[in-house]
Formats: sequence, structure tokens, C-alpha cells
Amino acid sequence: AHLDTSALPEDAPQNRLHDGLCLMEVSWFQFLLFCPYAHQWLRTFLLLVSHDCRLVLILTHSLKTLPKTVYKT
Repeated sequence: AHLDTSALPEDAPQNRLHDGLCLMEVSWFQFLLFCPYAHQWLRTFLLLVSHDCRLVLILTHSLKTLPKTVYKT
């Protein structure tokens, strides 16, 4: 399968990240989620991060806030 990177936002995470110790695989999906409290559709990103044989799910509304996201693996 071919990924058309021209459709990705400039601030989208790279597919492969290397933090000096290990390699992380990052996949992300964009979808619309209906919020019944706000009565509107929200653009949401689901990121799947494979790190040291563990899978971490990150749900965010903006890729700009991703560097501020703290998670443990």
C-alpha cells in the first residue's frame, strides 16, 4: 500500500522516530467524532505508537498538542 504524504499536515508525526535508544513506529488516522454535548462533529486523530513491543493509543484533537502529551510505556 502506498501512503500519499501530500495529504498529511506538515506537523504530522513521522512514520519512524528514533530517540537514540530504540525505534518507534507511528501510525495515525483522522476521523470525525460526534460530540452530543456540543452538538457538533469534532476532527479527531488516533495515533498508534509501537514502542518496545508495546502499543500505545493516543487520542487527540490537535496534532499541535501531541508534544505536550505525556504517556508511559
